[in-house]
Amino acid sequence: MPLWAWIILAFVAGLAVAGLAWPRVRALLDTTPPPDLPEELAPGWYACCSRCGRTRTLASVGGVRLGANRSAAKATLGWCRGCRGLRFIRIVHQDRLAVRGKAAAGR
Repeated sequence: MPLWAWIILAFVAGLAVAGLAWPRVRALLDTTPPPDLPEELAPGWYACCSRCGRTRTLASVGGVRLGANRSAAKATLGWCRGCRGLRFIRIVHQDRLAVRGKAAAGR
């Protein structure tokens, strides 16, 4: 058998194995919770989804923020489990989070 046929055969076999394994990998990713880091690595910081508003502590999603400026706006691209998609995740301090909550309640 010529070399090009072996290459095509290996490619097709790889696609078949990936197609069979993907549902198991996806199920594992959906059921595995993110690691909970100690709260001392990001004291008072929260990660908020810009679309659905889901809020988690920054340490619980794997973030570290020590000695950072509290008034600075920070956002990163990340996966939101609420929206189930890549979104901009806002990183806010609890002081600014409380102000946003009071402003929304006053409307």
